[in-house]
Amino acid sequence: MSPDLTALHAPFHGRRSQRVAYGVAAAQAVVLLAAMTGLGEGLTWLDRAGFVLVAGAVAWFLSRLGGVAAWPSQEGIVVRNIFVTTRLTWEQVEKVNFGGGDPWVTLDLVGTAGEDRLAVMAIQRADGVWGRAEANRLATLVALHRR
Repeated sequence: MSPDLTALHAPFHGRRSQRVAYGVAAAQAVVLLAAMTGLGEGLTWLDRAGFVLVAGAVAWFLSRLGGVAAWPSQEGIVVRNIFVTTRLTWEQVEKVNFGGGDPWVTLDLVGTAGEDRLAVMAIQRADGVWGRAEANRLATLVALHRR
């Protein structure tokens, strides 16, 4: 792969969402665990386990939110959203959308007349100019590989 294509095929990651998700995960874990220890002897072992479980569940969800990404390659793109990872070939992607009221890029899939879309949560409107540049990079990849 030439250096230009290597840069084009770099992974996509949300900037703001990653920072916010990991920051909130750390903060809520500290707060819940501090509350648990601050309540001290008034808690049973079951109460303490509940605090730990809640902190762990919230941290897990936020890590999933912060871990959204997309990995393009010569063959296609792998999109990891919060709960689902989808593998597509470039031939399956018809169009890249980054307009309207969508908070992130969506891909129109071939043969669905715009009815079937896949969100690419790694490229977000909240990232401003950088998000638009990443959406353009993805559109360039789709155009390049669909020739």
